[in-house]
Order: sequence, then structure tokens, then C-alpha cells
Amino acid sequence: MLPRLRLKKTRRRLTSNSKGLSSIVGAVFAVLVMISLISTVFVWSLSQNTLYNNSVRQSNLADLDRSNERIMTNITCYGDGLGATGTVLVNGTLENDGPLSVQLVTLWVVDVTNKNYNHKALDIVLAPGNRTTLSQFLVPSTAIVVTLPNSDGDSLSCWFISARGNTISEKSTTIINNFNEGGGPEIPPYAFVSGGIGSIAMDFSSFSHYDNVAPANGSSVGSAVYGYTISGNIYTMLHVKVTNYDLYNRTLTITGGSMWAVTPFSGTIKGDQWSIANVTGGKLITGTYNQFINVTQAVDLYFGPTQASRSAGNIVPLFILLYGQATYKNGTKIDYGQNLPFIALNVT
Repeated sequence: MLPRLRLKKTRRRLTSNSKGLSSIVGAVFAVLVMISLISTVFVWSLSQNTLYNNSVRQSNLADLDRSNERIMTNITCYGDGLGATGTVLVNGTLENDGPLSVQLVTLWVVDVTNKNYNHKALDIVLAPGNRTTLSQFLVPSTAIVVTLPNSDGDSLSCWFISARGNTISEKSTTIINNFNEGGGPEIPPYAFVSGGIGSIAMDFSSFSHYDNVAPANGSSVGSAVYGYTISGNIYTMLHVKVTNYDLYNRTLTITGGSMWAVTPFSGTIKGDQWSIANVTGGKLITGTYNQFINVTQAVDLYFGPTQASRSAGNIVPLFILLYGQATYKNGTKIDYGQNLPFIALNVT
């Protein structure tokens, strides 16, 4: 009985004491306020951490996309040599060799000799695998014109800026101040052989082949294999990249041609032939073939498909025969033919 009476007395004393009750209520409210503040700070910290992680993730994705941009360039600048009122033409090809679409937003041109520079805003979008040609000889012209003072003999350089911030340029740029009527471009050192045997230079490192290509319209050519060994038991297509370095500024039109592999056997000649072919969008297109090559323009040529059974078991010389027309600026056309004997092929 005594503990129960003591508990009742204690309860009466607390309920009758207003100061004790208010202290308890105050303590409860203080605890609630602290819990509210701590919860608010905790939620704010979580939101800030989430924002930071999202920013880092977006930055990493942007860096990854930037590193995946791959534009192959074959660009040359031409100045008119008119001094303070001069302009520069940018000719060549741009090819997207990467997995992402690339937007080129700016072209910068610099006169290295006089340290002048200028830029031009662009809106060139290249989807994966797409190529664009910049040429003053196309109608209408697709060359990019940039206002920039320049004189004969000046060295010029140019580069593109992508929307993701990449700088896209040639490893080196040779500048020729002669895009007006007159001679063609100066031949760079790697193409001196072209000036000696014809206007077309071959990029030796671009030679590749496509295996198991059916000789029918619409056949997929598949993926390129880089190398100089093929099988004589399957249908194969051959590929090489060539550039027009014509000294007279002529546009070349290739209407026919082939690759020939010739194998001598005890005084007799045996060989295999890959006829020039039209490959568009990764597919073989049969029918009439015409390939226009403007000055300084690089193009891909395809040959075949052919089963090289006669050359099997031998290392054979491979000749590229090209035939067509050369067109001067005034419209005059003449026949054009050239042979490029620079490839050795191992046929297994």
C-alpha cells in the first residue's frame, strides 16, 4: 500500500505544480525543434549530394562523348594573295569515323607568316559514317570562304571546333596561294610520284579488302580487313583511297577501271581481275559507274568482287588501271588514263 500511496502523492504534486509541467512541455518542444532542424539539414545534404553526383555524371558523359568524336580530315587552305582584301578557301573532305554524330560549329584560319587570324561560324553535322566534300569546283561551290589578309608565299593553317569542344585539324597544312585561274595545287612531298606518273595518288595505308561479298546487286560488303593477304577461294572486294593532285586543276571523272593481279608461270601469264565497283551505304550497286574527283579531293575506290583462284598460292603484283575524262575549268574534256603499280598481294 505504501508504494501505491507514494505514487499517487507524487502524481498529485506534479499535476498541481505548473512550473514542473511547463518544463516538461518545453523540453518536449525543444526536442521536436532539434529533430526538425536535424531532419531539414539531413534532407538538404542529401539533395546537394544528389545534385553533385548528377553534375559529375553529366561531366563524365560529356568527356566520354568528347573522346569518342573521330573526324578524319583531308583539308587544304588556299589563299588568293591579295593582301589586306584577301580571302582563303578551305577545300577537302571531312569524314565521321566515330560512333557519335558530330556538329562542327567554327572554322579558324591563321596566316602563320603574318600572324593574322579569323574564324567563320559553321553548322556542319556529320552522322556516323557520313562524309562531306568542300570544293570550289563543285556547282554550287561547297568550299568555305574566310576573309583573311594574305600574300603569295604565306603559310596558312586551319582547324575546326566541334560543339563538344574538340579541335579537329590536319597534322600539318601546306598552303598554296593560287586558287584563282591558273595552275593546280602544289604537290605535297608524299605525292611527288603522282606528279611523275599521273594526277592520281594512292594512299598506300588505306588498302583493304572485304571478304565473302556476293557478286549481286545490293550485297553487303561487310567490314574492311586491312592487310595484303587474301584467300583465293572466296569472293573478295578490294579498296583503296586515292587523291586528285592534277597540276592543271582538272576535275577527273573515272568511268572505268580495274585491279589486275598478274602471275607468270613458265612463260605464260595468268591473272585475276577486279572490276571497279560502286559501293554506296555499305552495299554493292551494279550498273553504270562514274566517280568524280575534284582537285585535292580524296575518294574511296572499290573493285570486285572476284574469286582470285588463278593467283592462289602466289605473291602477285597488283595494278590499278583507271580510265575516264579530265575536265578543264573552261569545260574542255579529254581522255584520261593511269596505271598505279604499287601493291603486292599474297593470295593463299
